[in-house]
Amino acid sequence: MFDKIATDQGYYFDAQAGDRVIEFVEKFCRQSKGQDAGKPLSLLPWQRDLLTRLYGWKRKDGTRRYRQAGIWIAKKNGKTTLMSALALYHLIADGEQGAEVYVIANDVQQAGICYSESANMVEQSPMLAKRLDVRRSQKRILHQGSKSLYRAMSSEKAGKHGYNASLLIWDEVAFQPDRELWDILRYSTAFRKQPLIITISTAGYDKEGIGYEQYQYAKAVSTGKVQDIEFLPLIYEAEAGDDWTSPTTWAKANPSLGRTIPLDDLQAAVEEAKAEPRREGNFRTLRLNQWVGTSNQWLSTRDWDACRADFPNLDGADCYCGIDLARKHDLAAYVLVFPKGDDYYLLPRFFLPRELAPLKEKVDHVPYLQWARDGHVTLTDGNVIDYSFIRKALLDDSATFNILEIGYDPAGAEQLCNQQLRMEDGLNTVEVRQGILTMGNPTIQFEKLVKERRIKHNGNPCMNWNAGNVTVRTDANDNIMPDKKHSYSRIDGIMAAIIGLSRALVGEDDNIYNTRGPLIF
Repeated sequence: MFDKIATDQGYYFDAQAGDRVIEFVEKFCRQSKGQDAGKPLSLLPWQRDLLTRLYGWKRKDGTRRYRQAGIWIAKKNGKTTLMSALALYHLIADGEQGAEVYVIANDVQQAGICYSESANMVEQSPMLAKRLDVRRSQKRILHQGSKSLYRAMSSEKAGKHGYNASLLIWDEVAFQPDRELWDILRYSTAFRKQPLIITISTAGYDKEGIGYEQYQYAKAVSTGKVQDIEFLPLIYEAEAGDDWTSPTTWAKANPSLGRTIPLDDLQAAVEEAKAEPRREGNFRTLRLNQWVGTSNQWLSTRDWDACRADFPNLDGADCYCGIDLARKHDLAAYVLVFPKGDDYYLLPRFFLPRELAPLKEKVDHVPYLQWARDGHVTLTDGNVIDYSFIRKALLDDSATFNILEIGYDPAGAEQLCNQQLRMEDGLNTVEVRQGILTMGNPTIQFEKLVKERRIKHNGNPCMNWNAGNVTVRTDANDNIMPDKKHSYSRIDGIMAAIIGLSRALVGEDDNIYNTRGPLIF
């Protein structure tokens, strides 16, 4: 679509320009590692396609069409090798006098990887070695003929001013926390005739940083939501609903699968993640290029999704309630837990201040307003949580179901749960303190029940999102509990469910405890 628009606006495609870059890379740049060390690079189809488009499209004046490229791809697909070669092309062969080529990474080690690759390419190529001066101690390469400089540096060591970049490659931008440096370096290209900024990265965990912002922009351009014919997006990723254990899914995020990435390598990583669900988040982020929110995801997405079920008629059924009240400006939740035979049915209720919902959508990156329209979240009046909405919802539920106990964290919930629900409304409320001794066993039981598909949920998207955000902390005795501080985002629904489950387990027959381990209260 954008190519047609570009053509209509006078941009044109020069196949020879793209071929020239490909020829430089394959003729003069050599592998530096493994069994192919010393051999010329042989570009993969996705790499050739990228270079053909990035360098082949021109403006009316003959300069490059694209001023920025956003490349998102899983680990081990050869992106660092490709960028190392492109840095050398811009240093010596792009026709820019006084070129300044910068490769930026988040830390010294990552910056050194790209630079070392480039330096090795120079030293293994007779043509490049004659013309370029490699200064490893400074992480610099100089081309005296054009007075050009290539420098690799970490964001933590980079100076703040004095750059006049012709090419800026930002390696692993998903892990870059410093927006100030990004802006300085981006604007440093302003005085070049045909500057190019390439962000190339795998998905990360921090959706508050510049990396996720760059990903979202690339995604918006690639899907047509944003029209920017000077920005080239290239995104290889698994979709949210894909089966992460399937080779078909792996291929979506790994265009080098079978070449730089053995199929057996991904299969082994999947088996490890199946055996230890907390590795799933890392696998999906680094090997499938998905923004899943946390590197230490507690609950397996596959297990959680498998727990979705049609609910029986629960009117009049016994249940237990867990409440997790947020700060008054955040999401709040309670969850009804219904023991049914060997299973536990979860019915969540979420609450958010109406006036803050648009802002919270931007901060949390989830569609609260749509969820509210669909009945999954209740918006309370004003810009703080109105606990009267929660109280009314609980009273309505108590008229439909037989709520035996309401477990609550006394921090922040004392007035609602003790004074109002218990003393005024006659409901049975119980304090459940948020220490690892109190929450440890219910958390372990919750994980066990999810793995056994004995937790049943109705697919509430806010609850699903919460489930994917949870990380846990562990003490010296391997007790665990959800860690709000280090979980990526909101986990209120899962916290409330575990509190409700803790009361359900206490209220059950002692014989059940014998099959599920002792409870600690």
